Amino acid sequence: MRAIRVQPAFQRALQQLQHEPFTVATLTQYYQDQSQNPRSSPKATRQFVYRNMVRLLRVGLLEKLAVQKGWPRYRITEAFKTSLSPNIQANAEQAVAPQPSISQFAGITIGVLQKRLSQHKSDMLCAMGEAEEYSALCHEHPDLQEQAQTLYNQARDRSALLLGKVKALENLISQQTRS
Repeated sequence: MRAIRVQPAFQRALQQLQHEPFTVATLTQYYQDQSQNPRSSPKATRQFVYRNMVRLLRVGLLEKLAVQKGWPRYRITEAFKTSLSPNIQANAEQAVAPQPSISQFAGITIGVLQKRLSQHKSDMLCAMGEAEEYSALCHEHPDLQEQAQTLYNQARDRSALLLGKVKALENLISQQTRS
């Protein structure tokens, strides 16, 4: 198998998902969290992630699982773990290292954190509204149950993920303001 180069932020996102199957959307979200220089738009980010997933699929570092319902799911192969270049392994180990203390975040202004918090809250409300609408449609039109259930579950999962991010940012802002 030939060597393949993987961006460190993409590598870290994959490592976080190495124990469970994931979708393109899930990996995209993890990549956005890892990337210090996010792509210009969500679409560009998703395209970058998908292109890299296709490369990994081609060389056998990623495998596509059987599609049952909803979006295709993928998982990392054992070959992925053993084929990492030393540079990527070093970067990945740094990502697993203990997180810096709050005092090391002095360069980040509270305004930046609050802006990110505001965006996550907005996204969370959107996902919650989406889930509520799918639920209402299922009750009003039982024949849509099969199609809407998967979408409802995805919206609910997105909402839960965003809630975790909101709580993390709120805790960080709270500690920043106390310091």
